[in-house]
Amino acid sequence: FPNGFSVTVLISASDPTNSDIAQLVAAMWAKVGVTLTIKPLDATAKAGLESTRSYDLTTFGQSISNTLIPMGYSSPGPNSLFTKDDPETAMTQQIGQTVDATARLALEKQLALILLDDAYYLQFANPFILNCYWPWLKNYYGEVDAGYHNTVPMTERIWIDQNLKKTMGY
Repeated sequence: FPNGFSVTVLISASDPTNSDIAQLVAAMWAKVGVTLTIKPLDATAKAGLESTRSYDLTTFGQSISNTLIPMGYSSPGPNSLFTKDDPETAMTQQIGQTVDATARLALEKQLALILLDDAYYLQFANPFILNCYWPWLKNYYGEVDAGYHNTVPMTERIWIDQNLKKTMGY
């Protein structure tokens, strides 16, 4: 694209981090001739456009157990942002069905190289999360996620020391 090109990105209007990151990317891309138009939307409007694939680019945040395979890419469906009809989709399904760990790892490595080369998405580091909790909350050590937004393993094992809570005036 010797003359550059323009593209629009959907961001959450309620998340200032989305706006900051989009502006950062827009400034970097402008240096190489890409004009990024930032379109802040409320959650419902953004989800509607995403579900019908009516966008150039969109932002999202996911926690996934396999960092090699983007969540939407590996699970076709209306909310899968990266699903496409190509051989890698079949490879993803094959990985999910491969029981032998060595064979599965070889396939994952092969797919990881393809995905990195195709550059379906920009990956940013996870933000630092400050976890604060009360001293009377027992058997909790700051975990926030056990994979794919799963808090159950942590929350089902914590308990409240009512006596300690009472002695501290609560």
